[in-house]
Amino acid sequence: MADGVERALARASELETIVQSEVSSLERAYSENEGKIRTLLGQLSTERDDIMLNAEKVREAISSSH
Repeated sequence: MADGVERALARASELETIVQSEVSSLERAYSENEGKIRTLLGQLSTERDDIMLNAEKVREAISSSH
């Protein structure tokens, strides 16, 4: 019976290590994805500003052609 308990404890320890490894992996992935999303949001903001600037230029060009 003691042998079975020792095996169960050893297996529980292995599972704990696996779970900790997976949690660490998920935390890293979350952090990396958060950085990627922040970068994408920055790029989208820049593109929005560029579109607004181009729209204003088009508006001015249309106004001056009339």
